[in-house]
Amino acid sequence: MNVTLYKKLVCWQCTRTGELFDKHEIAHAIIPDISADEHSADLARVKELGYLQAPVVTVEIDDDLKRQIPADEVVFETITKNELARKMITGLRTEGFAHWSGLNPDNIEALAAIKSLVPQLA
Repeated sequence: MNVTLYKKLVCWQCTRTGELFDKHEIAHAIIPDISADEHSADLARVKELGYLQAPVVTVEIDDDLKRQIPADEVVFETITKNELARKMITGLRTEGFAHWSGLNPDNIEALAAIKSLVPQLA
């Protein structure tokens, strides 16, 4: 699982998102300041996804691993009852890619739950 956190320098939501990834032991790459000149390609990618504010998180998994994410509704209910987190999980399972903007603890907790169900994602 490749998780990337796109941040701005002064952004409490960005900092908190990173702290939650660390708390749940979710490895992630950090783009520290998407507004800096050296990160112009990263800023373009974030804008392509439709986002104008940080933090932005992208999650990618390969085809073999996406097939291992449980589709069973009972397991799905156990992972999360939050509709946005369910959409994120469905995106990973069907497309191998998911993304969101803003501080979203439910999505991070859902990633942690999936990681525990599919150990190869760690």
